[in-house]
Amino acid sequence: MDGNNEGIFGEGRRGEGRGENSLSTLEFPIEELTRGTTPMKNIPLSALPNFHGLSSKDPDEFLFEFDILCRSYDYVNNAQKLKLFPTTLKGNALRWFMSFGGHVITTWDEMKEKFLARYQDYCRTREKMEELFKMVQKEDENLEDFVERLQYNVQRYEHPDVSKYILKQYY
Repeated sequence: MDGNNEGIFGEGRRGEGRGENSLSTLEFPIEELTRGTTPMKNIPLSALPNFHGLSSKDPDEFLFEFDILCRSYDYVNNAQKLKLFPTTLKGNALRWFMSFGGHVITTWDEMKEKFLARYQDYCRTREKMEELFKMVQKEDENLEDFVERLQYNVQRYEHPDVSKYILKQYY
């Protein structure tokens, strides 16, 4: 060692050792919780829901599962939820989370807002598109009624390019 008292793996105080000997350049996006918050119970990792950022997983459903887990372990404090949440992120979702940089997220509401802003439209887009493409004309439905129902569902979808995309696919 060169006398700087950093361990073999660059341990030391946060923010130190960001030079060429540092192993990671990533900073944790959540502001450190103040000491003295309610103690947190240990939750088995197998009990945690995981979110990978795939379009097949509904982010609202995931947050609901996360909230159920938090309540069942008495994590009712928003600071506790904020501290636990990153452990549920995997793959693309974890990379998205770490891309924020250091100490930019300070509240649970802010974390939920960022999470939903990123994944709500992304995940629902595929789901809604699949739903639209599966639409078929019912036996007792005339063509005019079917087209009206299709147009209604396209408008309900609330995506700016969906009508153009649907028209290209159907016609």
